[in-house]
Amino acid sequence: MTREDRIKEFEQRSKKQILVAMREATKGENFDEIIKGEFYEIEPIEARFIASCVALTTEAGFTVSKQDLISFSDVSPSETLAFLERNLNDIILKAGSKEDRLVFRHRAIAEYIITNCLNQDSLRDIYLRILSSLAPEIDFHDWKSRKFALYKEIINHKNIYKRFQANIDNARALYESLITYFSGDYQFWLQYGSLETEGRGGSLELAENYLQQAASLKPKSQYVKNALANLYFKKSVSVKKISEAATYRNEANNILHEIFEDPTNEDAHSYHIYCAGNYNYIITNLTGKELVKAELEKLKAIIKQGVINNPVNKRLSKIKDVIDRAYLLTAAEGEISYPVILSDLD
Repeated sequence: MTREDRIKEFEQRSKKQILVAMREATKGENFDEIIKGEFYEIEPIEARFIASCVALTTEAGFTVSKQDLISFSDVSPSETLAFLERNLNDIILKAGSKEDRLVFRHRAIAEYIITNCLNQDSLRDIYLRILSSLAPEIDFHDWKSRKFALYKEIINHKNIYKRFQANIDNARALYESLITYFSGDYQFWLQYGSLETEGRGGSLELAENYLQQAASLKPKSQYVKNALANLYFKKSVSVKKISEAATYRNEANNILHEIFEDPTNEDAHSYHIYCAGNYNYIITNLTGKELVKAELEKLKAIIKQGVINNPVNKRLSKIKDVIDRAYLLTAAEGEISYPVILSDLD
């Protein structure tokens, strides 16, 4: 290559580790194959599992201590540290001002390994190792602590749903395995309940059960209130009886109106759930252009306020565009095909 072409190659690959970029650029091997090859070369299997645990915490944006590493391992502390110094020497690196923290050598590589190099059983084992080791050390009242922040990030239902290939049964099995450790934490039930509203195959009945458990543990949590409102909106478009649908919609609106009455609240998520949920309800359950128009007009005022309070929130702007288009369509003659139902209420 010319000098300019070589510079361009490295610039295009700069988000990857420079060593990987060099190997990819000079050997012509695919980035994925390089990473897979290096990962599968880690021996023994236990060292590979330890590396995977650090990959997951690194991908989540956290470093770990040597003590954390030992707690992730199924072998003795001395053997674990020997793996760190010998087998994982160039894979797990020292970090922090005192070099007393550990991190996977590159976050992009860590993400690729977690997403592409582990089967579902191995991935669940890694989650269990990390979360079960965190459980005794977490103070659930100290939500600012590093341990709690790591736990909260890893337990996030969206991440788990994605990690387990959008298979809710696989994700559900992981949460079930964790009940013993986290049954007293509202955040656990919040995420488990939210999982049941995610994608296909979820149970809205189970979701309500788990979210009510979260509410009993932390009744004033706005996160729990948002999740319950989201659930009730989903129920309002899933039941057959209009009277039942209206009841669920009212429950959701009552929860969110209470949040909106707080003059200090400018939460974009609450506006998002309220407007998307009501929009879905209106175009699914209401008939008659004048009634739909009147309801959309009320919704336009709410979404306008939400956008004013959160001017850079793209999701609210997108919802506003959908509602505005639907409102204009009510002036058209004949049968109306409204813009697509907003499916992402989360």
